[in-house]
Amino acid sequence: MKSRGIGLTVHSRDQDIRVTDFTVQNPVLAGLLPANTKDRVKLNNKLQSVGVKLDYQVQPNLSLFGEVAQVRGTATARLSAIPRLRLSDMTFDAKGQLYNVGATISGKRDRYFGALTYVHTFADTHGAIEGSSVNTLLPTVGVLTDVGVFNLGLIYQKVKIDYVGTVDLPGFGAVSATVNGESAKKLAYRAGYQTLLGKDVYLNASAGFGGRKEARLELGKRF
Repeated sequence: MKSRGIGLTVHSRDQDIRVTDFTVQNPVLAGLLPANTKDRVKLNNKLQSVGVKLDYQVQPNLSLFGEVAQVRGTATARLSAIPRLRLSDMTFDAKGQLYNVGATISGKRDRYFGALTYVHTFADTHGAIEGSSVNTLLPTVGVLTDVGVFNLGLIYQKVKIDYVGTVDLPGFGAVSATVNGESAKKLAYRAGYQTLLGKDVYLNASAGFGGRKEARLELGKRF
């Protein structure tokens, strides 16, 4: 395999977020919120991205990569779950860029292989969703077959996200509110497939499930 690669990536993710704090900029409304507000509010976060990825195989068992992607995120906080206050649900939108850098260490024996991938993600987004940097670990095992490469693995990722917006309440109008959250489940499962489409052209596809729903497609060229 040639040492350099470039690829077009498409990625989508649907993930439940555990609310760690919910604050409103109105002392009267804040006093009406129940003590377990953060446990009652359910929050779902979705994102879609399209990017370009570059990678370089430093050694047979070590490769480095970087990716720049255009991302759009949406989220909904179910404030209607808070009793008696009749709060409207909050919706959040953001768009911007994602920057991924990482490395993969791998080993192979006969038709079987194992790999460990580390990814550091930095988000530069504008809007109501404010995410910080994220670290992801992807341990994987797989097998080479006559029809392609199949693999199974895990996704370990701890995400912290802040959401800023307004909530409408009869008698108060629009009140500024902030929702702080983190990934409800840090561990998910992953299945993938890779195949050769033509000379030095590869298709990589994977899906995540369990802690979140995720799909990723990469069309790459080695050179």
